[in-house]
Amino acid sequence: MTYDFDELELDEAAFELRRGGRRIDVQPKVLSVLLFLIKNRSRFVSKDELLAALWPSETVGRTSLPKAVYGARQLLLDNGLSGSMIRTVWGRGYRFMAPVSEGASLDGALRDERAAGGSIATPSRHPRVGARRRVSRRRRYLFLRG
Repeated sequence: MTYDFDELELDEAAFELRRGGRRIDVQPKVLSVLLFLIKNRSRFVSKDELLAALWPSETVGRTSLPKAVYGARQLLLDNGLSGSMIRTVWGRGYRFMAPVSEGASLDGALRDERAAGGSIATPSRHPRVGARRRVSRRRRYLFLRG
């Protein structure tokens, strides 16, 4: 399954994030947080639920989850303010807010085509939904600095 949103494509089967067809290097936990939030985008996800899903048998510090969410926001150029892609419910959890379209995984589509003996065709990208908010470096620096 792939999830397309704001010029990005998250491929669950390949466990990778792409922009314009090019792979973006992402830390595994950051990508896991992003994937979990996107899959559960119809509802608010508590911090406890995220911790249980991403670190099931590990004891982690209280900053591990906020750092992973912060990493996801950096990937999305999300400043965490109103209109953000990842909304924070302070002290409780998070929710993914951007419009998402779902599609078949490229890996899965290629496997299906090869199994059927057909030619390999590249699936078309979904049209971009919504406008991306650009944040200047100075503004991002001021936001991060506090």
